Amino acid sequence: MSWQPDEHGRLRIYPTHGSGAIGCLVEVDAETGQVAVRRIWYVHDAGRIINPAIAEGQMTGSSIQAFGGTMFEQDAYDDEGHVLTRTLSDYQVPNLLSVPEIDVFHIETPSPITPLGTKGLGEGGHIGVGAVLLSAVEDALRPFGAKVMDTPLTPDRVLALIDAQR
Repeated sequence: MSWQPDEHGRLRIYPTHGSGAIGCLVEVDAETGQVAVRRIWYVHDAGRIINPAIAEGQMTGSSIQAFGGTMFEQDAYDDEGHVLTRTLSDYQVPNLLSVPEIDVFHIETPSPITPLGTKGLGEGGHIGVGAVLLSAVEDALRPFGAKVMDTPLTPDRVLALIDAQR
């Protein structure tokens, strides 16, 4: 394995890094700005899976963390720089009622260079879920011509995106 790019600028990181694909289903209410994330699908190749329950938990947990950061979490400050989000009642995090159904599927392509054939796992959901959610909301807002560039995807922010294009 080489960390030096080839003549096309590509790196061969396949043998130890996990990879995958993510999809999601969202609904956006153009009147209220409310985004409902109905489902997230994740297919991940972490090489040989040693403990399926831990792998499932890692992928689901990292997906929930990214979901929260994309949909809710925001540090707020007043004009003088004082923190306004000091408690969990001010700083929303995902909970049982807000998290969508997450389906995780594993593909096992053992790494030829690790002793057990394993690859990276825990960071997988966190890396891609935010981007997939932003893309899905932007796709839902396509009739308005809105470009989704910022998080969190609060109703006020989504309404501002729609209003800016009207």
